[in-house]
Amino acid sequence: MLTAQEIACNANGVRNRSADIRKYLEEHSPDIFLIQETKLRPEINFSIPNYDVYRTDRPQRNNAPTQIGGTGILIKKSLPHHHIPTPQLHFVEATSISLNLTNKEPFTVTSIYIPPDTDPTLYTLDLETLIQLGPIPIIFGDFIAQHQKF
Repeated sequence: MLTAQEIACNANGVRNRSADIRKYLEEHSPDIFLIQETKLRPEINFSIPNYDVYRTDRPQRNNAPTQIGGTGILIKKSLPHHHIPTPQLHFVEATSISLNLTNKEPFTVTSIYIPPDTDPTLYTLDLETLIQLGPIPIIFGDFIAQHQKF
C-alpha cells in the first residue's frame, strides 16, 4: 500500500541533494518518491538501494555549461509496476509509471516539471497527453504556479 508521507520534491539538482534524498528515503521509506528538476545528464548514474529509478533528462541545448530540468520517479522494487515511455511532449517534462497493486485498478503516476518560462496557454495539450496514459492518472510535481496578488 502506498504511504501518505511526502512523496515529492523539487530537488534543484539531485547530485547536490543526493545525501538529503537518501537520508529521507532511509528514515521514512516511502513507497514512491517523485523528483522534479533532477538536473541530470544521461551519462550520470543515479541509483538508490531497494528502489527502481526512472528518469527523463532534459536534452542539453546549445552546449549549455549546466544541465537544468528533468524529472524522476523512485519506486520500491517490491511494488508491481512498470515504466511508461514518455510520449512526445512540447512544453513540459515528465516521467511516468503504471502501478498494478493487488485487488486495485491499475493507475499511472507522473512526475512533472513545467519550466518557468512556459506559456500556460501552451502546456495544456501536454497535460491532456499525460492524462491519456492510463485509466486513473495521478500527475504530481512542479507546475510553476504563480500567486496572484489582489
